[in-house]
Amino acid sequence: MSYKNYPTKGIFVAFSFAVIATNQSQAASQPPASTTQAASAQTARRPLTYRIAGSDRHAYKYDAKPEIQGYAQLVADTYTAALADAQQMKTAISAFLATPNDDTLTHARNAWINARRSWEQTEAFRFYDGPIDMTDSEPGPRIGSMPGR
Repeated sequence: MSYKNYPTKGIFVAFSFAVIATNQSQAASQPPASTTQAASAQTARRPLTYRIAGSDRHAYKYDAKPEIQGYAQLVADTYTAALADAQQMKTAISAFLATPNDDTLTHARNAWINARRSWEQTEAFRFYDGPIDMTDSEPGPRIGSMPGR
């Protein structure tokens, strides 16, 4: 299953599972109807447990492999699109530098906008504490000072 055309579908699926799991744990932890109204209101705000109903942890047999594979495909497709747009931007900039005129400038600007849009979508998958997040006082390479660039 590919989420290439629907990038928000994967987020919606993950959110749906979180809501279902939360509702199950809250339903399992509701106190009996004989409690006072104040205690009932307090319990409704805070579940007693976040465990899935049932004591056997192996009773819930859910295979997340299709969702994991779908998410991995979404990540791969997003990075592939970002790479293709970046390569088109590089070509457009090279054409502008070779022949600077209004048409090549407009094409280079549009290529940058497309490359930026697809790069921003990859930000959802990035891990932090990389060269983008470093401050000037921290040691280490910077994006603009990478060897070979």
